Amino acid sequence: MVNRRVLPIVMIVAIGAAALYGQNLVGSVPSHGNTGRIDVLKDDVWISDGKTLWYARLPDLAWSSKPLPHHDIDVQFHFLNAKEGWILVGERLYYTENRGSAWSEVQFSRDFQIEGFSVAPGGQVWAFGARRGRVLTKREALDSPKYTTEELANGTVVALIPTFKVRDGHNSWKTFAVQNIQGPAKTLYFGHDHILFADPWHLYWSNDGGRVWKASSCSSRFNPDCQDETPAVLSGIESEFWCGTTDGAIQHSEDGGQKWKTLSYIDTNQHHGIERLTFLTRNVGFVLSYGRIFRTNDGGRSWRDLGLGQAEDMASYDQRLLILTKDGLYAVQEPQ
Repeated sequence: MVNRRVLPIVMIVAIGAAALYGQNLVGSVPSHGNTGRIDVLKDDVWISDGKTLWYARLPDLAWSSKPLPHHDIDVQFHFLNAKEGWILVGERLYYTENRGSAWSEVQFSRDFQIEGFSVAPGGQVWAFGARRGRVLTKREALDSPKYTTEELANGTVVALIPTFKVRDGHNSWKTFAVQNIQGPAKTLYFGHDHILFADPWHLYWSNDGGRVWKASSCSSRFNPDCQDETPAVLSGIESEFWCGTTDGAIQHSEDGGQKWKTLSYIDTNQHHGIERLTFLTRNVGFVLSYGRIFRTNDGGRSWRDLGLGQAEDMASYDQRLLILTKDGLYAVQEPQ
């Protein structure tokens, strides 16, 4: 675990939503019950709370709505263009070709437990999670480093094998298991020519399209015995990456995820850590943690609280960031 005495927590200075950091209120948002999620593609904006999907275009933000085929407070979605998109509601993955007017559910095998999905450059969709393997004895479950395990209601312990399902063509999927990884996939991020993948305790990188994965040098810092310091979210620009952990550490890699160093700590809520992380340029980045938005202008070495309050989510396209709050939608536009 990183020695906090060597890396003091960054001093956070709260500031108002002023023009100093370039964020502007661009409009109101639909009233929603659960925590909202947002996606943006050029001037197209989508918001969902796990029950309804809203759509509007900037700058007018005239919202239209479509009900989701399934309701859950845990929702993730991504649109490839103005009409085609994917949404994960709970443990069900759906696809639309008409902006949410109709949804088709992806039928995975029952032994596959989806955790999330990510879209590679070019639109290829990767669903990640774990599949149930063979039944383990209690001793195997305790001793084997190859699996995480799940104990079912009847006391049976089964191996959970990290697995990817990659969309191959319009309706078909190919499946491959990830070797030598301790836990099911939690985060998958595509960079310029590298892919980063996090299980509950480690970070891995691949430069051959996911066929071979190698543990990054920071894995020893994410201690399996210390659950409050695990890789949580990733962001990158070409082969340069940043990682935010569940205890507020900001890690940085300049070589595609092979070697990492800790830049700073953000004083986050201990039960939430860093929930979102995105960099618009190599210097300008943003963190969402427990309703607060933090900004860095020096590549992650120091951070300031923007003071927006009740922030729920954020999404970026090119060098524009949209921040979803209960009070409205804010935008940050970095100069080209």
